[in-house]
Amino acid sequence: VVAVQNGSPIFNMSCSFQIEEDGLEHKDEMPEVTHHSKLMTDLELMDEHNIQVPPEFKRFLSSRFFAFKPVQFINPFDGKSYPASRSIWLKCSEEIPDHLAFHQEALAFVSDFNLLTTATLPYGDRFKFGQLQMASLDHAMWLHRPFRVGEWLLYDMESPSASNSRGVNFGKIFREDGTLVATVAQEGLMRVRS
Repeated sequence: VVAVQNGSPIFNMSCSFQIEEDGLEHKDEMPEVTHHSKLMTDLELMDEHNIQVPPEFKRFLSSRFFAFKPVQFINPFDGKSYPASRSIWLKCSEEIPDHLAFHQEALAFVSDFNLLTTATLPYGDRFKFGQLQMASLDHAMWLHRPFRVGEWLLYDMESPSASNSRGVNFGKIFREDGTLVATVAQEGLMRVRS
């Protein structure tokens, strides 16, 4: 699939489909993390910790149709460095038709949220908000098992490498019962502007 804008290709996508069938099966285990019922959303955490968020960022956060509950509290504006990994519970806050394809599309969309910024976590002391040019360059997703985005899912993310103004990120998405439902890989641009 190629998307074209003003005569130039701006997006390439490769898709593969298969019919469900029996076969060999194994999966990674979900990490042991705090249950979502004991956590606050990212917006609640920002209010709780009195984090001064730039207005354009606050508008963006308020307009999402997913709720995010970070397992580890990270203040993106505190100028500190954090490990290049994190886990976030996520759930769609809007009604989605009860057809698996709609849920897969919504998960593909939301899988881009928070993933690239995982690679920036070790560098919070090296730039200020607005100094970082970020863009997803490659984003791949493999859907393993059925799920519903209207139920809480755990997104476990890590970045094993950042170099040449690019970060590599991997994510695993689990149902609340611990079942691995999707795997994500991404390379992204993360260029510091002076």
